[in-house]
Order: sequence, then C-alpha cells, then structure tokens
Amino acid sequence: MKNNQKGITLVALVITIIVLLILAGVSIAALGGQNGILTNASLAKQKDALGAMKDQVAIAVNEGIHDYYDVVYVKENAADGTTVINVVKTKILAATTNDATVTVVENKGSDSATAPYIVTITTKDKSPITSTAKLKTDGSLTAWTDSK
Repeated sequence: MKNNQKGITLVALVITIIVLLILAGVSIAALGGQNGILTNASLAKQKDALGAMKDQVAIAVNEGIHDYYDVVYVKENAADGTTVINVVKTKILAATTNDATVTVVENKGSDSATAPYIVTITTKDKSPITSTAKLKTDGSLTAWTDSK
C-alpha cells in the first residue's frame, strides 16, 4: 500500500508564522517610534502650518505698510498720528489660521528702540513649534528663528 498524503508539515507552518511575525514587527517599527512615518507626518503638518502662518504674517506686513503709506501720501492725511508699526501690528494680529496662533508682544530686549515688538507663531499640536521674529519701527520683520 502506498501512503500518499498531501498537506503542509508542522515545520513549514511554524516557519511561515515566524516570517509573518518578523514582517509585522518591522512594519510596526516603521509606523511608530521616533523616526516613524506617523511622527514624520505630524512634524510635516506642523512645519506646513508654521510656513502658512509665516506667509500670512508677511502678507499682513505688506498690507499694513501699504495701508499706512496710502493714507499718509496718497490721501494726504496725517493718519491721525499713527505710525507704520502700529498699522502693521494691527494687520498681523488679524492674521490667523486653525493650526497656529500669532501673538505680538512688547520687546524688552536691548534692541527695543529699533524693534519694539516681537512676533511669535506657535503651532497647535501636542509638541508645538514656535517661530519668532522682531517687528522693527519701519514695519519690517527680522528673520524668523524656530524653536521647539
């Protein structure tokens, strides 16, 4: 009599399960962790929100400078004693997004005469990123500095 049985052996089944467990472990490590896909996606979202807010602030600065000089020179009005920096500050505070907040506070540093305000953008996330620049008396901004 010929014994002709078909099927997989226990050894083949165990090897298959071990290979699947190794693949699952590698996949989970790629998703989570400090350099995982989910962490990098969250960081990219924060940087995108920060960049969008910097663009909004830059637009507000340009609009504020334009509005000030439009009133002072084109409409020949004294602008009621207001300064370009106050107009720009008001425009900046009006710029908002859902992913980041912008604040303008008085500069208490040694350069407060030339840059009386500090503009701060903070992302809204579990580990926020903050970017700051100084608002100068002529309405312009210094370079942004990012920090965690």
